[in-house]
Amino acid sequence: MTYALTIPVPPPAPVRRANPLGVTGLVIALLAWLTPVVLFAVGFAIGANDPTGLVGAEGFRWLTAFGFAAFGIALAGLPALVGLGLGIGSLFVKGRSRVAAILAICFGGIPVLVSVGAVASFLLASAAPQ
Repeated sequence: MTYALTIPVPPPAPVRRANPLGVTGLVIALLAWLTPVVLFAVGFAIGANDPTGLVGAEGFRWLTAFGFAAFGIALAGLPALVGLGLGIGSLFVKGRSRVAAILAICFGGIPVLVSVGAVASFLLASAAPQ
């Protein structure tokens, strides 16, 4: 007589699906990183195409490019703040992966801090006595 030996097998672990809220926050936070780069290129293109020819070529190009980049650094805080908020909110979604949420928090937090520092330094520099 033979006995069938059955070993109980636990059910498979639930698959943690992607978190669309975290992925959206990550994409928005990464777009915030591109904002100063794109505005630097736009500023350089605007400075290079001076139709009047009245302004010195080299100085105006770089001044315009860096001015647009500084504006981009200050502006990058807004989408980064949205990405940071979506990343924090997506941490509380149950049954979803948290990798994109953590990356959105990391990539969204840095531009927020940099833009707050840039705006604060602009305000302090403009308020300084001459």
